[in-house]
Amino acid sequence: MQSLDHQEAILQRLDGVTQVPRPEQSAPAHALFQHLAHRGGLDNYATDSIRWKTLHSSTLNRVATGQGKMVIPPAIENKLQQQFLSTVLGTDDKNQRQSQIHAAHKRTFEWIFDENGEAEHPWDNFVEWCEDSLLYWITGKAGSGRSILMKFISQYPQLMKHLQVWSNGAPVTIASFYFWASGTVMQASSEGLFRSLLYQLLDQHKHIIPKLAPQTWEGTYLFGAPMPVVQADDLRRMLGFTVREVGKTSRICLIIDGLDELGGSTDDVLDAIIKTWDTFYFEHAAQYFELKKAHTGVLEARILFLADAENISHAIEMDNRPISQEEYDSQLSTIRRRLNSRCMGLLEVTSTGDTLQPHPVEYLHRTVKDYLRRHDVQARLQAATELFDPYLQLCAAYLLSIKSMPSYITGQDRKIDITLRALGAIVSARWVATGNTEIMVEILDKVALPLEKEDVLHSQERSPWWPNATFSSHQGFLSHATRENVTEYVRVRARRSLQDPSLLLIDAAYSRPDPSVNVFQLLLDLGADINFELLLQGANTGSETRCTVWPEILVAFVSRQFSTMETMNVEKICKVWIPVLRLWLEMGAPVEGQVRDSLQSRCALLFSTHYSMERLFVGLRLLQAGNEEDAFKLLCRELQSMQEAFRQTSRQREKKVDNT
Repeated sequence: MQSLDHQEAILQRLDGVTQVPRPEQSAPAHALFQHLAHRGGLDNYATDSIRWKTLHSSTLNRVATGQGKMVIPPAIENKLQQQFLSTVLGTDDKNQRQSQIHAAHKRTFEWIFDENGEAEHPWDNFVEWCEDSLLYWITGKAGSGRSILMKFISQYPQLMKHLQVWSNGAPVTIASFYFWASGTVMQASSEGLFRSLLYQLLDQHKHIIPKLAPQTWEGTYLFGAPMPVVQADDLRRMLGFTVREVGKTSRICLIIDGLDELGGSTDDVLDAIIKTWDTFYFEHAAQYFELKKAHTGVLEARILFLADAENISHAIEMDNRPISQEEYDSQLSTIRRRLNSRCMGLLEVTSTGDTLQPHPVEYLHRTVKDYLRRHDVQARLQAATELFDPYLQLCAAYLLSIKSMPSYITGQDRKIDITLRALGAIVSARWVATGNTEIMVEILDKVALPLEKEDVLHSQERSPWWPNATFSSHQGFLSHATRENVTEYVRVRARRSLQDPSLLLIDAAYSRPDPSVNVFQLLLDLGADINFELLLQGANTGSETRCTVWPEILVAFVSRQFSTMETMNVEKICKVWIPVLRLWLEMGAPVEGQVRDSLQSRCALLFSTHYSMERLFVGLRLLQAGNEEDAFKLLCRELQSMQEAFRQTSRQREKKVDNT
């Protein structure tokens, strides 16, 4: 209730009267008592003292006593609670949809509660989830019986037994909702979800209602005011408040079916989940989300565990020490628990069915990934991780994984594993913040040591259109860093340990995924010579051929597009390559003479079938003359023509195969 003085001021404004003399009684409802007397025409309080004294003792004294705590007769309180649930929230629609779902035969879905942890299943153990985790996502095609399974789970007697293990003996509150795209608006919208969950939670914890809507509660009880309909915009706030209040004394289990039928409104559900996190958990969850986004390819659970380390220098200082299977399992278990508690299960460790294989960390559902990519959500995540560098953390994690590689990985498998983890460190290092360059260089220097020890740095790669020729500069780890465009590492190491940076030009030409003009500019600034001659040696014949890097750059430009013909984005490719080509032309690279002959001999097959070398050189001359816009348009058209010609050839080839 409002304070006594505040109530007096409000009631005086309502009545338009001067201060009403206050009775001598001490109960805090006297302002209300005076208002009722005035509104009832009983201005002469003394004349009707006996009548109002009886009313005061029999009714108002039950309304407010002591320090203002409202005391309502149980029958009236129950009536008000039901009125609030039905009038404010509307009728609970979830039972209508649930009743339309066929009941499952008891034995049909009992396997979901199989407690045999040793059984081989392609799904995560549901009983273990009930007793330990936060989110469990069940997927299935339309008509596969997913809704029937969800209904079975919600009604199965053993569910509560397992949830009691999870709650550690605390009460468990269960609420459910079944989306139905073909149903009513409330059965197919986030508003319906919020209303239904709010209804069920409040129905089981009715004492929360006065706290949730105090003004509505007081106005209805004291003045008989009608209860207003809760607006959709208020539902999320009310649900969040209710979840927090219920959570003080009970654990909550939500069973939601058909979330994929919600469509774009899934964001509302995820918003509601995230708003329940406290500051510490949100910051830690944001770091996990940033690590997942920053990682290229499949993120292993153990890499995420190691990337969660607070002390980066530990990765540099730690000695090599293989971990046991027990330690590996312990780390896996730890990261599972952290993801469950910090990320509310939106990130999860998935099972491969093989304890010796890496366990990937994936988004709970594709909608989670889409949601986290939203600009406003990204802004929140980045604000919470302002001083956190996910790329540096991943770089250090890969070094730690090399130093602590499990002892059961041996022989050739060990070499392959070290190589892949070193590559993971290099790729992550590419995007490390400039302020962390010094420690990033130290980490990569440590990554290089086992590569050199295992002798895996000198594998001969082949030029894609001259398969018998090698094109590596053979500068060891520095060559690999150059090919991955780790500009700052190349800058530091080339200055300290490389006599001629020209050696790295060929690595920069074949960098992945595309060459970087910044790396080329760096090498040229360090003194690289564009006329530096490469010695290309045939792998089979042993014959040697000398050529400059420039023809190899053109070979790389042409051949890269051919290798990704079906999926290439022409404009994106030209935007990446044109600055590289322009830089070389500005440095005096020729567009006539031997370079044409060299390119023709390397890519004869490609030029004879899909690509016009003449139009390529027209584009280069335009670029040389400073006409970048026309050069861009011409090269885009040529790549598009090449792409279409390739597709036609592919279709004809497929047609011939079909006819045979």
